[in-house]
Amino acid sequence: MTATRDRSPSLTQTQSVYQSLRDAILGVELRPGEAISERWLEGRLAASRTPVRSALVRLEGEGLVQRQGRGYVVTPIDIGEIEQAYVFRETIETTVVRLAAARADALDLSGIEPLILPEVRDTSSDEWFDIGIAFHVELARLAGNAFFVRAIDDVMTRIARGRWLEIWSTGGRERAFIEHERIVELVKAGDGEAAAAAIQSHVRHGRDRLLDALKTQRRGFAVRGFAVLDGTEAD
Repeated sequence: MTATRDRSPSLTQTQSVYQSLRDAILGVELRPGEAISERWLEGRLAASRTPVRSALVRLEGEGLVQRQGRGYVVTPIDIGEIEQAYVFRETIETTVVRLAAARADALDLSGIEPLILPEVRDTSSDEWFDIGIAFHVELARLAGNAFFVRAIDDVMTRIARGRWLEIWSTGGRERAFIEHERIVELVKAGDGEAAAAAIQSHVRHGRDRLLDALKTQRRGFAVRGFAVLDGTEAD
């Protein structure tokens, strides 16, 4: 997942439309469960039909939109899917840090070290949202296996809109930052088992905070027009 929302002048219209729409969905500017049409998006994004259609097909593949009749709907947040995603994350990320620690002497940390600098503590919620995703993608990169990177990128996308709720807690962000620092320290030290225990604890803490927020505030989300499924509801 892209760790920044900056737009490059070199982006094609297709890529720009895709990124703008993706950001609007992940940042819940377009609400979970909201109906969207190609024509409406053409007006909103000042784009022609072809790049809009291409973006929607790509986002459907990422699980962020679903077809509904002749149009689309922003995929509802599904608590059951998020629970499954965290089980997957735990399995993948514990393996990632073990592999990374085993090659500690050869690691290129230039991608991950800026994400644990002290000034990161004072970033805005928007910035922390991107940094948190980038950290886990860069951590996967340290394992030296592109399949892990793609897997983490995908699963972080699947849970991103739920995470958007949890990041507004400063206490939660501070704890996550400290845990990020510790995980990198253990990987650098070559201690794969301790790193695996640390990432397991980190993933579980994040899961518990997120699921608690979704379950306790679900009625409030419905009032605001956010579709949050409890994991047992039919599509």
